[in-house]
Amino acid sequence: MCSRLPLVRQLREVTGAQIDAARTLRHGELDALNARYSDLVFQLRVAMQNELPADPELLAELKNETLALEKEQERLALLANSVVAILDRVLPGSSQSAGTYGRTGHLMAG
Repeated sequence: MCSRLPLVRQLREVTGAQIDAARTLRHGELDALNARYSDLVFQLRVAMQNELPADPELLAELKNETLALEKEQERLALLANSVVAILDRVLPGSSQSAGTYGRTGHLMAG
């Protein structure tokens, strides 16, 4: 079996758990999941130094899993942006603290 495939599957599982934790605002669990995700990404980067498998079925499965992971990551990003937007409305000024940079790269006033 391709060493990348189990890692991509694990990344999908962690991403799904991140989505669940973000939806229910379980920040402690989300922090742990983020650390696990980072570890898996590092392992995948190491695994990517090996050649791709020659088996076309395995390659197709890897591609499908990777596309599914990408969709899950998009869902997580959308959810995160929604949560930030809601918190910005509820807690005005909370996302723009002193000493941070805006989108244009300029220091924002506190």
